[in-house]
Amino acid sequence: MTFYFVAFSSRSSASLAYKKLCELGVSCALFSTPTSANLGCGLSIRFNAESLPTVRRVVSSGTRCVGFFRGTRINQKIIVTRL
Repeated sequence: MTFYFVAFSSRSSASLAYKKLCELGVSCALFSTPTSANLGCGLSIRFNAESLPTVRRVVSSGTRCVGFFRGTRINQKIIVTRL
């Protein structure tokens, strides 16, 4: 299973971006950053690949983002790749 997420340097930035994305109708969810990523504040936003351009635009407009990532679950392990 593959999923996409954006990690943040602060929980308030993650919450603000999540609120903006929901207002735009983007299907997304707040979730705990995978431990294998070992970065950020521990809170990320998961989204669909089709939403990447919108998420990039919203995040670039004032939130403190650590980066965009693809997570791939293999058995019980999550492999994280920076986009």
